[in-house]
Amino acid sequence: MEEIINELNVTILANGSEALENKSKTYNAKMSTIREAVLCTLLVESKMRGKPISCLDALGGTGQGIVGLQLKKGLPTQAKVVISDRDSETVEVIRANCMRNDLTPNDLKLDFSRTPGDPQEDQGPQEIHVCHCSADVLLRMEAFEFVYLNPYGNYLCIYLDSLFCRLPNNGIACLVSADISPLFARSAPSVLRQYGAHVMKTDYMKEMAARVVIAAAARCASRYNKGIEVLYTVCSNDYFLIVLRVGRGQKHANISLNKVSYLLHCQMCEEREFYPETHTPIEEPYRFLQCDCYANTPGKTGMVLGPMWKGEIFNGEFLQRMLETSKEMSLSQGLKRLLALLLEESFFVDLHTESLRQDKDKKGSGQSCEVSEFSSKPEESFLLASSSSSNNHNTLIDNNNCKSVVHIPKEASQFSSANEERQSESGEPVTSNVDTATHTSQSLILASGKRSCGKLEGPQAKRIKYNWTQLGSGAPCFYYNLHRMKFKATQLPKSDKLVLLLRKHGFKASRTHFDQYAIRTNATLNEMYQIIKTAV
Repeated sequence: MEEIINELNVTILANGSEALENKSKTYNAKMSTIREAVLCTLLVESKMRGKPISCLDALGGTGQGIVGLQLKKGLPTQAKVVISDRDSETVEVIRANCMRNDLTPNDLKLDFSRTPGDPQEDQGPQEIHVCHCSADVLLRMEAFEFVYLNPYGNYLCIYLDSLFCRLPNNGIACLVSADISPLFARSAPSVLRQYGAHVMKTDYMKEMAARVVIAAAARCASRYNKGIEVLYTVCSNDYFLIVLRVGRGQKHANISLNKVSYLLHCQMCEEREFYPETHTPIEEPYRFLQCDCYANTPGKTGMVLGPMWKGEIFNGEFLQRMLETSKEMSLSQGLKRLLALLLEESFFVDLHTESLRQDKDKKGSGQSCEVSEFSSKPEESFLLASSSSSNNHNTLIDNNNCKSVVHIPKEASQFSSANEERQSESGEPVTSNVDTATHTSQSLILASGKRSCGKLEGPQAKRIKYNWTQLGSGAPCFYYNLHRMKFKATQLPKSDKLVLLLRKHGFKASRTHFDQYAIRTNATLNEMYQIIKTAV
C-alpha cells in the first residue's frame, strides 16, 4: 500500500515496495519530533563550524531515507549527505524519494585504496549520494562528521564499534534507540549481554536506560582513544535520541571513562547514589545513601546497578542555540516546548542562586529593576533575549540596562579571556561587542580535525582546546516520581508548586521530560518531606 508523507518540506513514498514487509523499513510518525531535533542539531553545528559538513544517514531504510532528505533540504549547500542501506529494494525506494524531492541521487562508489577522512567528491545543492552498502562497512571506510544511526529492530550496541572507529575529532553522532520498554524493563539479562550493565525496573528507568547506553558508547569510544560529550538526551514515545560529540585523544578518553560508575539503589525508597571513584574495597556502602532504610529494615535493601554514565546528559549552551535556531527556522511548536523544557532541566542557569544575587546587587546599588519570581512553565522558565520586551516574562535582569542575561559558569569564562581582543585587517585591536553568552559560546566551539572537507569562510580563528573537565551546570542525576512518593501525614502538592518550594529553599528543581509526573532536584527524599511538611 502506497502512502504519501509530507514532513519538514520533504515528501516520501512510505511502504512503496511490497518487499518492505519488515517493520524496520517503514515510516514511523511517532519519531517526527526526534527527526526535527536532528535537523535542528545540524543547523546549529553548521553555524558553529562555518564550513560544509559531511553527513550520513547510516540506515536509510528506517524511514525511507527521510532523515537524509531533510538534512539535505535544510542545508542544500552546507551539508554533503549520504544515505545508505544494504537492501537493494530499499535503495530503489530511497532513490525514488530523492527524485520526488527534486534531488538527483548519485552513487557513492567505495574505494578500498582511499584513506578514510580524505575530502570527498563535491556535492551540488540538488544532489545527494546513495550507497548500497551495509552501515558497518561504510562507517569503517569513510569518515563522516555527522552520523545519524537508527537501528530500529536491532540493538544499537552492535554499531557502536564501527561508529567510533572513523568518527573524526569533534564529530557528532545522533543515536536513536527503542530499548526502553521491551529491553530495560523486561529483560535484564539481555541488557547485561548487550550493554554489560545490571539493571532493574525503577521509577527513573528511562533515564537509567539512557545512561547505560551512553556508558557503553563511552567505553567503546575509549578503545579508539576517543572521548564523548553528551550534548543532549531526548526521550519521546519510548524512543531515545542521544546526541554525542567526540573528542580525540587519550585525555578525552580517560575523562569519559571516569564518568562511568556503578549506582547504589535502595529498593525500599528508591534513593540512589553513585559509587565514589576508588579502586579499593568499599566498607559499609549503605552509608552513601541518604536514607535509613537499611537500619530500619532487615535484610539487604540495596542493589548495585550499572555501570552507567554519571556525567551530565544536557549541554545547556547547545540547547540554547537550538532553541534560538528553532525560532529562526520556524520549526514546530512541539520542538520549541521540548527544547525549553530541556533547557530548564539542564540547569544551565542556576535560577534561584542567580535571582538572589541579582536582587541583592540591585538593593545594594539602589536601582529600581525588579526580578520577578521564576515561573515553572517550561516555555517561561528559560532565559531568552526576546522575552525582555515584556514586563510579564519571568527573566533575570541586568543591573545596568535591564536586559535578559544568561549566567555563564565561572569555569567557562576563562576561555573567552584569551579572545577579548582580536586584530582587525589593518592590524589594530578591536574590542568585541557581542553578548557574553554569544562570545563565550563561540569561544567554546571545538576545533576542527586534521582532515577537512572544505575551507573555513572568513578569518581563520585560533584553535581553542575544549576543557572537558571544567564545564558543566551541575544538574542532578535522575528524578523522583511524585505519584509514587509515600509521605505520611502530608498532602503532596502539585508538581509546579513543589518545584517553586524547592527553589525557594535553595535547591535545584525543575520538571523533567522523561516523566510528566516527576521532578528533577538535588534534594533528598527526607529534605523534600520536611519542605512539604512545613509548607502545608
